[in-house]
Amino acid sequence: MVPTVTTLANGEVLNLLGSIDMDFTPNETPDVTINGGSGIRSLTGVSSANVFYNYPRAFLAPNGKIFLAGMERTSRYLDTSGTGSYTTVASTNFGGLRAYGTAVMYDVGKVLIAGGATSDSSATPTNTAEVIDLTAASPSWRSVGPMAFARRYLNGTLMADGKVLISGGLSNSPPEDCTASVLPAEIWDPATEKFTTVASMPHYRGYHSAAALLPDGRVISAGTTANGTVCSDQKDADFYSPRYLFNGTRPSISSAPSSVSYGQQFTVNTPDAANIGNVNLLALGAVTHHFNFSQRIVRAAFTKGTNQLNVTAPSDPNLAPPGRYMMFILNSAGVPSVASTVQIGASGGPTPTPTPTGTATPTPTATPTPTSAVKITTPTSGSTVSGTVSIVTQVSPAVSWVNIYMTAITSLRRRRSPSAGTRPRSRMAHTLSQLEPSAAVAPRWELTPLQ
Repeated sequence: MVPTVTTLANGEVLNLLGSIDMDFTPNETPDVTINGGSGIRSLTGVSSANVFYNYPRAFLAPNGKIFLAGMERTSRYLDTSGTGSYTTVASTNFGGLRAYGTAVMYDVGKVLIAGGATSDSSATPTNTAEVIDLTAASPSWRSVGPMAFARRYLNGTLMADGKVLISGGLSNSPPEDCTASVLPAEIWDPATEKFTTVASMPHYRGYHSAAALLPDGRVISAGTTANGTVCSDQKDADFYSPRYLFNGTRPSISSAPSSVSYGQQFTVNTPDAANIGNVNLLALGAVTHHFNFSQRIVRAAFTKGTNQLNVTAPSDPNLAPPGRYMMFILNSAGVPSVASTVQIGASGGPTPTPTPTGTATPTPTATPTPTSAVKITTPTSGSTVSGTVSIVTQVSPAVSWVNIYMTAITSLRRRRSPSAGTRPRSRMAHTLSQLEPSAAVAPRWELTPLQ
């Protein structure tokens, strides 16, 4: 249970640590899944006894080795060739374990770690953060930030522009104490190495919560477990809309290949070619226990043509391991397109496929409510309300109940469908998530039904 899974440059998959039973006995021998999943190669030359067993923060480094950024203080390389070997890289400045802090590879060979606590269950969290550059001659950890809020059980998410969103977490020790939730999010800017506090989440997100970048440039934050005494598990999701979605019209991708080989030049058709400043490739995420196994960013080289970009795929699989990536094109104002998904490292030439175009409005479109399930008819979308407000819904007979969550109230009103009878009690929750304020767009709430 609870291993970290890391894709290697050759497409093999490292399975690191985790436990072998329900008593959480560590699995100290790493193994590599080979031949497309048909075999296992155990790294019998190494023992991971000194590595924190629960989801170590592991990254494929530019030298082809696996870099372990925590949770323990000593950082290591794991060489997966042969029977395996460990070498020590550096020690963090924080004086101990960063239990359930987060870690993000925010650039080529550059890693950010933030938050956590010196104990798995009993220590006060930290607001400190550090970075390391693995391309340096002698890599070492260097303090940055700090965050405005001390947190454990936080999530770090790479956004389309390469900045890192820090969301969720707890300000005290118990792993499922919703009364200690940290609602304000923060954004870390690699250029300034500072954190900026942004919009607050409407719901508690702590242990077992997850956050990931979406192709439309938003970030989804979902789930969490709770102790059940003060509050219950959160089975809903919030959607964060970064400021870059309010900086003007989005560029669009007319077509792009669905797969490319390493070092290959390929064409991205776009009517906005003349104004494009960046082509960012972000690996699809796989998130659990406050760590995204696979997220990384590659800033692709490109030249501009008439209504097209001539893009060069990354040439080194150590920098971009094989897999699927979201390709965003960003204009000079930093506004991203809706992403096109491209497989890097696939055999054969590119096959152009149509991709969704970006919306003309800077406001992200909420996920539509299925007309056969629940529809909110009053108040209308975008309206301004105050005082006592009635919320009118049209509910399908197939829905047993509807929950409406609002941060402006302290209790929830539950309304059962009058024809629910003895049908299975399927759940539909309406989740409100706050958009970040900007000078041009007033703060508002995004309403997203979840089945």
